[in-house]
Amino acid sequence: MVGTDHLRAEAAGRTLLGRVETAQDGRALTWFPLEPMPSAARVRIVLVGDGLKDSAGRDLDADGDGVPGGTGFLEFDTLGTTPIPGTAVEGHVFASDRGAGGADVPLEGVTITVDGVEETQRTTTDSTGYFRLEPAPVGRFFVHVDGRTATGSRWPGGAYYPSVGKAWDAVAGRTNNLAGGNGVVYLPLVPAEALSVVSATKTTVVRFIPEVVAANPALAGVEVRVPPNSLFNESGSRGGSVGIAPVPADRLPEPLPPGLNLPVVITVQTDGPQNFDQPVPV
Repeated sequence: MVGTDHLRAEAAGRTLLGRVETAQDGRALTWFPLEPMPSAARVRIVLVGDGLKDSAGRDLDADGDGVPGGTGFLEFDTLGTTPIPGTAVEGHVFASDRGAGGADVPLEGVTITVDGVEETQRTTTDSTGYFRLEPAPVGRFFVHVDGRTATGSRWPGGAYYPSVGKAWDAVAGRTNNLAGGNGVVYLPLVPAEALSVVSATKTTVVRFIPEVVAANPALAGVEVRVPPNSLFNESGSRGGSVGIAPVPADRLPEPLPPGLNLPVVITVQTDGPQNFDQPVPV
């Protein structure tokens, strides 16, 4: 059994509340916070190798010195979430698929929250898909754009627009910071029939629905293979559904880095759980 005595996170002079998930194949440990991560803080991850056995039965060389056992460290800084008066981020949320005549289809009721302060820093889109997050943090911060609450979404019992995470930037004192740099967020519609229940005992093969293959013959034979019982949520509950859907390459949730032009884009979605404990081949 592996717990927080072997893998933990520390910040501001104390150990953060968290839990450790062990992959079924024993090749990965994942630490999940059970409280909001402190903003604008240095976080230290501590891995204690003593008592963690590798495939040869030796203590894990956590500090990489060639000797079994020891303690390894990893440090990173979290971003700030403090809202600054007079600072705002704005933009529009549209469906990835175009409407009649190629027009944008605005998504109303999409919920936008700042990671770590979801209850206090949030906004929703209006009938034109427009949103304004004010006040907003300054500099770089993370948000989630949740299309499951949009008008027309029937999550979890039908077709829905997914929730996507993003990193935004805001300049202090500006009320017209554009979300993602261009102020436009596209969300693909995930058909309800695209989701397949993940098996607890055998590999689940997820394919495109027939309607998608008929419209995109090049996607015939594409599949995602989910290992048995490998899908789980952050509380550790196993199971759920996985689906795939194509996304127009020119209408992604946010622009790709310059020079990265992908001819085929596929979104992998679930009915809630966001973690695989093993790599999932496509």
